[in-house]
Amino acid sequence: MAEAWSVLDEEPKVNGDTAVARVSTNLDDGRLTTYFRSDLGRLLCFVSNGRLPHELAI
Repeated sequence: MAEAWSVLDEEPKVNGDTAVARVSTNLDDGRLTTYFRSDLGRLLCFVSNGRLPHELAI
């Protein structure tokens, strides 16, 4: 069984596309961290330098 994830302190579960959109929205709003919680109780934190992945040089 795969874990389901939601944004911390929010009820709806998110898929990968929704999670990426949420991280991007938070960056647009000046929030450099986004926290997710799994239905198994694990926490995941994305921390950014403020740049979106497509803005980074490889």
